[in-house]
Amino acid sequence: MEEENKNEELQNEQEENETEKSEETKLKDTILLQKEQLEEQEDRLKRLMAEFENFKKRSGKDFPKAKSQLNCDFAVNVQNAFLLSQFDKFKFRTGFRCKHESCRYGC
Repeated sequence: MEEENKNEELQNEQEENETEKSEETKLKDTILLQKEQLEEQEDRLKRLMAEFENFKKRSGKDFPKAKSQLNCDFAVNVQNAFLLSQFDKFKFRTGFRCKHESCRYGC
């Protein structure tokens, strides 16, 4: 009987060791999986940060160009408006009539 008890105890210990090892391997696997997920998220975050920095640089370069183009367009529009008003005054004063059918000034 003592031998049977010893055998049973040994079997119980082995089973406990195996369950502990399986739990340990499960925990290790979980830790590895979480590490991989963390690395993926860090990589994604670094890429987004780099993309944002590039966007800031691009927009910093594009803004002065757009501003100067806008200023130029505004100046041309003001000049055209001034010239058109002067042309209208000239037409009114002189009684000028355009003979072209496709005149955009509606003469």
